[in-house]
Amino acid sequence: MPLDAPRALSVVGDNDPDMTVFQQPWWLEAVSDNRYKVISVGDDQGFIWWPYVQDRWCGFSLIGAPPMTHVLGPVIRLPDAKTVTHASQRRRLIDTALKQMPHTDGFQQVLPPDTAHALDFQFAGFELGVRYTYRLDATAPVEELWQGVKYNVRKQIRRAQQNFVVNRDMSLMAFYAFYEANLRSQGRVNHHDEKVYRRLDEALARRDRHRILTAIDRGSGRIAAAAMLIWDSGTLYCFRATQDRSVEAPGASSLLIWEAIQLAASLGVTFDSDGFNSRTVALFVEAFGAVPAQRLVIAYRSLLLKAAQAIGHRLPSRLQQNNPPVLVPT
Repeated sequence: MPLDAPRALSVVGDNDPDMTVFQQPWWLEAVSDNRYKVISVGDDQGFIWWPYVQDRWCGFSLIGAPPMTHVLGPVIRLPDAKTVTHASQRRRLIDTALKQMPHTDGFQQVLPPDTAHALDFQFAGFELGVRYTYRLDATAPVEELWQGVKYNVRKQIRRAQQNFVVNRDMSLMAFYAFYEANLRSQGRVNHHDEKVYRRLDEALARRDRHRILTAIDRGSGRIAAAAMLIWDSGTLYCFRATQDRSVEAPGASSLLIWEAIQLAASLGVTFDSDGFNSRTVALFVEAFGAVPAQRLVIAYRSLLLKAAQAIGHRLPSRLQQNNPPVLVPT
């Protein structure tokens, strides 16, 4: 049975410095339609708060993350102590929490880049994998950040500033419509239900935690590209980005990324590309001075689930955690 955690360790709230935006209760409530569950265990030696969602697929029980939740994993808090004491207490908390985890045939969550205890999950029987994102410490002076951008990209941004107006007041549902239309024009499908966006819109409306930037062509007045940015106390994520390929838009993507980095600088946080989906996009983000950062994946698969995969069954997206689409250089 879980112990009562000390209040100082067990308080979980908005913009908690120990949590990413994806781990905060209001985010999880919105994207899961309040279906997420939490294992919470604590005593005077530490506290663990582990959110998850559970579903069934082809007869298998699966545990993972809700839609639109790119990193998750547990929040672990420990009182001041020696490093060796922290290590043993972390493992004790993880082991105790896992005893309360429901039976599952498959488990997968992607951990935030700054997670320091991934090895503890391997000791607990999980497989470890790795994904990558790109991150940039935007707490440096803006001029220093500008000099860190490749010369040819700086030239592209200057030209784009002449051709596009950057707007910051697009609504989330207008962004959803623009995003959806651009996917359809490419013959692709948006795998996220509009209802998820509506719930997230309501949650974000009560918090200053996002901006949607658009690059509008000065000549035609049409939107060439848009980027949805969200942030927590330490990181600004380029959460979703899209562009209308029917609009001639040289430099629009670069302009929006530079605007996002400047916003991160004004907030005093790290810029995170929130994944990438191709080598081209990775090199594009790298040109802004961002560097690769690991997102470790903790996973478990039963023998039956492995057998199902071996004969060609494809896991649902919540256990694949595909990188979201990002802006493509133009």
